[in-house]
Amino acid sequence: MNNDEGEQDFLVQRRLSDERQNEDCASPKADASRHARAVIEDEAVDLIKQDMEANGTFLQKYKFLMIVGLWVFLSNLQGLNTPFLTKVKSDQLGGDQRAGEIQSIVACVGASVGMFTATVYGQLVDTLGRRPFFILGSFVVAINSAMVAFLRDHIIVSIIFSAFAGLVQQSYINASIADVYSTKMRMTAMSILIAVSSFCGVLIIVTTFLDEQICSYLAFGSSVLMIIVSLFIPETLTIAQERRAEVERRLLNDSIFRRQHPDALEPSAAPTENDQSISRIKCENPFAAMTHLVKSKVMLGAVTIFFFYMMAQVGTGDVYMFYLAERISFTEKDNAYVIVESALLQPLVLMVFLPIALKFISPVMIILFSLAMLIAELVTIATLWALWPVFAIGVPLVALTLLLQPVLTGIVQNAGNERDQGRRMTGLQAFTDFADALGPLLFGLMFGKLDKALVFLPFVICAGLVVIPVIISLRLNKWMKDEADARVIEEVDESQEEPTEGVRGYNSVA
Repeated sequence: MNNDEGEQDFLVQRRLSDERQNEDCASPKADASRHARAVIEDEAVDLIKQDMEANGTFLQKYKFLMIVGLWVFLSNLQGLNTPFLTKVKSDQLGGDQRAGEIQSIVACVGASVGMFTATVYGQLVDTLGRRPFFILGSFVVAINSAMVAFLRDHIIVSIIFSAFAGLVQQSYINASIADVYSTKMRMTAMSILIAVSSFCGVLIIVTTFLDEQICSYLAFGSSVLMIIVSLFIPETLTIAQERRAEVERRLLNDSIFRRQHPDALEPSAAPTENDQSISRIKCENPFAAMTHLVKSKVMLGAVTIFFFYMMAQVGTGDVYMFYLAERISFTEKDNAYVIVESALLQPLVLMVFLPIALKFISPVMIILFSLAMLIAELVTIATLWALWPVFAIGVPLVALTLLLQPVLTGIVQNAGNERDQGRRMTGLQAFTDFADALGPLLFGLMFGKLDKALVFLPFVICAGLVVIPVIISLRLNKWMKDEADARVIEEVDESQEEPTEGVRGYNSVA
């Protein structure tokens, strides 16, 4: 068949497709074609990203990561307020234990509200873009920092604001990383950002040499710099849309794709782009975030793993110093050494060990290894008999447990349609934030009520809870393979499906 005949027949086929669309715009076939087209576009865009990462300069590859890393660094400088806040909370709220309970309860309430608003928030991130939320998040941090610096006599106001400021989740950071980097690079990029956060822990030691007022002013100054830096962060959603638009134009000009997916040419089969219109936001039911997670075994498994991991790690992390103080006379000076060792060791594990491990070990094996290290860490702390194992065993084990975070986040970023990054990241963030708040509340209350001989129980219980994500991780590889195969099968089935009347006419001419 020559080109003129092919073009004429293609126009006939397009007209027939338009007629079918007028009869039933929401046909199942159009939905299947939309899915097939989205899968192919996602794969093509990912290849473009991989080519950029392989052939681009160092600056081209890491420019975005450097500016976001600077923003994350400034964000974590709020840790300069930690020693001062701990002291003030204890003085104003009736002791360390009561202050911890109040803060945990308020945080749980804020995190619970976040779970109900996660769906709408995710749609906002996917519709308005990532950059507005970097700016909004910077202002939220600045307001909270100003309250600490200038309203220290009303610390309860700062606690409440901090809890509900968490509704501005930082899921937009993960979504922006997914916009810019390929599926192979995302875990490494996330590990670098987490390493930056970990390194900031060493700066808390600076507070021992500076006046508390100066530290609060430094923290406020860093929050102002956050606002300035956020103005220079590019809108990654626009970059992602431009790449998809180019791929879409190529697909529609590809004769093989037009033969295999004729219904993908219907307007109803075109994947809906995320335009910057607030009218596109749908107020779904409060449990819609959970509904979206249940649709994917990979997403549901990842969220469950994260939930128990964060609850165990953060829950025991808030009480370990009090426990060690009772068991082995652990002092604030010893804790300072722990912070310094952690701040130096954790970036090394995340930026050196993890990239090497990803080349030789599957992501699921790294997750299992990290969970095993978490169990070993909890058991080690529960059975400590001297100070030296804290530094020789405990701190290295804690560093190795951090391997799970960037790897599991990368799995969630890669699980599903690229257009839904904001929704997926927000759903994940909502449940992990709730675990962050629930862990300290449960185990802090338990620790405060136990006799001295039984204070090791929270660590043993947490170690037992980690067995649940271990079991789920053993199934995660199969779920990932099944969902990847399902995407391919749907695409192949669509291409081999019996042609409609319009397609039969096309084939007969050919």
